[in-house]
Amino acid sequence: MFIGAAPAWADTVYELEGHWEADTPSVVQTGGAVSARWYFNLNDDAPAPGNEPVEPNVLTVSVVGAVFDAIPPACAVEGVDPVSQILDDGATLLCNVGTEQQGTAVTLSTGMRVTAATGERVSASAEIGGQAVDLAPLTVQNAFL
Repeated sequence: MFIGAAPAWADTVYELEGHWEADTPSVVQTGGAVSARWYFNLNDDAPAPGNEPVEPNVLTVSVVGAVFDAIPPACAVEGVDPVSQILDDGATLLCNVGTEQQGTAVTLSTGMRVTAATGERVSASAEIGGQAVDLAPLTVQNAFL
């Protein structure tokens, strides 16, 4: 009689961090460019790492008071489901980085254009795999003309 062991299986556990790029001022102007940097990693919940492939890996970034004009190069626009795209008139970026192995860390920079007016704020948040991060809002102050 043969007794075999079942293959090990572990669920993917995401970790997510984010911040405005280091050179981002706390006060910005309408039409200016700002950028956020996001870090996420894919781990597993087993004591011994399985390092299985995981797909899809979709980071959703939402902004208020700014819009995305372009999809970052790290986001796949072909051969993945769902494809990376800009939604909600530029307020949401859906970024699929494709298949990654458990144990992988990914960093992504997302540039955006400020659309908020003086006295309003620019805020950004991201979500992946049930993990979410909100960035501290930036104040918009335009020069008086």
